[in-house]
Amino acid sequence: MKKQFQFLATSIITIAFISCSKQSIDLSEHQQMSAEEQTAANKPGGPIIIDPLSVKLDAWFTFNNHLKDATGKLVDGVSIGQPAKYITDRKGNRYSALKPDGSFHVKIFDVPQQTATSISVWVRTADLAQNKGIVSGNTQGLFVVQNPNKYVGGLTLVPPGGISITTALPKDIVNNGWHHIAVTYDGAAMKFYFDGALTASSNLPGSISATLANYIVANGFWKGAVDD
Repeated sequence: MKKQFQFLATSIITIAFISCSKQSIDLSEHQQMSAEEQTAANKPGGPIIIDPLSVKLDAWFTFNNHLKDATGKLVDGVSIGQPAKYITDRKGNRYSALKPDGSFHVKIFDVPQQTATSISVWVRTADLAQNKGIVSGNTQGLFVVQNPNKYVGGLTLVPPGGISITTALPKDIVNNGWHHIAVTYDGAAMKFYFDGALTASSNLPGSISATLANYIVANGFWKGAVDD
């Protein structure tokens, strides 16, 4: 689970909740670079190397065999049902991605909400026909779900004294491999990024109240894998 990357609302669910626009990030590879390589990489014209813990993340759950927030800002996630299970991640690291198998989901408490926000998450479905939440909150905000054969990024706004408004942007699932999803909102437009490319956007002027929300990873006992 960035704030301007709710598994149904605003994390997580790296998962990452961020306070700036989403950018390509790979901390493990960044940490493995030498000082000389990092200096060279950040020279004009070279690739930009960004430490995700330096860009105002609200939370970052790596799921490296635990449910801790890497930023230290939020309390540990809690597995509801059976104990959380882990699987090899997209890079081949054992026990480094969450493996929801229908026996549990993970609850993340008191995630800060704000209008300029985003969610970033790596996902791999185990069932192309599922209709369940991947990352979702219990109130307004951003979310990522799977409808049959589609990943969906969405936003729910609740105007003062009004009826909630939900907008969803789908992307067909062509295989059950690892895919990166990012959903952003800036108060005027929601954008849906799939594997690094902007695939859809929707104008939706409004604001998200500055409150705290609880999030659920694998809402409805979604089955698959979730990382970062």
